[in-house]
Amino acid sequence: MIYYCESTGGFYEDQVNKKAIPDDKVEISAAYRLELLKGQVQGQCIVADDQGYPVLIDVQPPSEQELRAVALAKRDDLAREASTMIATLQDAVDLGEATIEEQAALVEWKRYRIGLMRIEQQSEFPMKTDWPDRPGKNDPQLL
Repeated sequence: MIYYCESTGGFYEDQVNKKAIPDDKVEISAAYRLELLKGQVQGQCIVADDQGYPVLIDVQPPSEQELRAVALAKRDDLAREASTMIATLQDAVDLGEATIEEQAALVEWKRYRIGLMRIEQQSEFPMKTDWPDRPGKNDPQLL
């Protein structure tokens, strides 16, 4: 027998799982499990209905508000990384110990951070975000 369990969102079989099947199991056929898995491969999501029986639903695209929150969180993470790099490079400049490469890297990291802070000004933000290139991506001396 094959079961679906809402609590785990998983499928179980008597022969394989034996005593490890959660109590909220509902029996389904092998053919229906295959249908569910095919739907999942095609981009649908398997969820439980009101009785705990698995059904396929279309995945809703994220809202503009959700996209905005994700983009701003990413921006903030990248900006923290940039600020750390900038602080270290700025220390070397302030102490007169920066190499020419470090001075150039400082400028690039500052430009990158400015680009990050301006993503909200992009005309298609947050539906489409053109992220600035991270310094050092193609030049290890800027890392």
